[in-house]
Amino acid sequence: DIVDRPQAGGGLLDSQSAGLAVQVSGATDRGQVRDNNGDSVWWRHEACDGSDVVVLAVADGMGGPAGEIASRAAINECRRSLIGEISPREAPRRLSDAVRAANARVHNLAQTSEEYAGMGASLAIALVLADRLYVAQAGDSRCYLVRSGACTRITAGQTPAAGEETAGQPDAADTAQEAAGTVAY
Repeated sequence: DIVDRPQAGGGLLDSQSAGLAVQVSGATDRGQVRDNNGDSVWWRHEACDGSDVVVLAVADGMGGPAGEIASRAAINECRRSLIGEISPREAPRRLSDAVRAANARVHNLAQTSEEYAGMGASLAIALVLADRLYVAQAGDSRCYLVRSGACTRITAGQTPAAGEETAGQPDAADTAQEAAGTVAY
């Protein structure tokens, strides 16, 4: 079975493989300030050789209305890069390639017209393969691990304020502020 969710988000995925339980749900919202929705989310679940492969991706566009185009382009490149079998050995390279492809696509689009100038997107990708979690992230979209009711940030945003962040530390003080941003759990 392959479950492939569109970038608009919505729905729920439950997966149990090698003792690792994965629950995924996704939704995007334009918020109260913007006229468009610059967020995109996508995930896929595939059973391969007796173990589950789960890929999750979240992109947060920026640059006004063009941010919506940027986040969709980033997610579409992730889909292209992360389709098919992925072995544990190739997982880090495949994630890195997906981030590079998304960056190149958004950068190239931004060069095509004045309307797209200055657009960009942050990106967070998680890959669950058997009993391992692989993560790639660029920009201010953060990844969190929720285990036994505790939420721990496992990445830090690449922003000027990120020097004050430490991955692996609970972030109770930042939770309200970060709730307004894009988060991949």
